[in-house]
Amino acid sequence: MLNLVPVLGSIVSLFLWPVMNYQAFRSVHRMGKVRATIAALLPYAVAAAAVGTAIWLGHKAIAPDDPCHL
Repeated sequence: MLNLVPVLGSIVSLFLWPVMNYQAFRSVHRMGKVRATIAALLPYAVAAAAVGTAIWLGHKAIAPDDPCHL
């Protein structure tokens, strides 16, 4: 429903989605607090790892033999 508002809805739903998932994991799946938090934030961690890997690989492709960079 938040995506009906073009820009603001997308931004708000980006932050509200893990909160709703946390509540769903706690109530529907009867998970503990730690497991529900990990499960709700896991997609963000995977996305951050993918972006970091893409940036690292892009850096390696641009300057593969640069002795100043790792």
